[in-house]
Amino acid sequence: MDYSLKKEDRRLIAKCITGNQLAQYQLYSRYYKAMYSTIIRITPRTTDAEDVLQETFIKVFEKLTTFKGDSTLGAWIKRIAVNSALNHIRSKKNMSFSELEDYERIPWEPDDSDTLPLEMKTIHHEIKQLPEGCRVVFT
Repeated sequence: MDYSLKKEDRRLIAKCITGNQLAQYQLYSRYYKAMYSTIIRITPRTTDAEDVLQETFIKVFEKLTTFKGDSTLGAWIKRIAVNSALNHIRSKKNMSFSELEDYERIPWEPDDSDTLPLEMKTIHHEIKQLPEGCRVVFT
């Protein structure tokens, strides 16, 4: 697939590589909301998500010279964000997915309320209530 960058994106990347702080701020401003949204689903504590977001953009600026255009710039940054979030979780706790087998399986019976539309806020709240291993796999 051809992910040709626009001229303005190529210029922005080139300026970021030279250390231009205004260009780095513009790149950050363009992508931080989407990356925070991704990170907060994996690392639900706000303080941890903010740390991971900062770490993500530090890595982005350090490794921007390795961006080859094999994907969109946003997808490349998202991959760094997801990997940073997963690494953060691993560093906090040696997570074992085998622990998931210990959870009791509760039979599910559909009822009329299951057909009602749910708000995203409710869904995100329920996801945050899952055990860490389940939440990471689900996300």
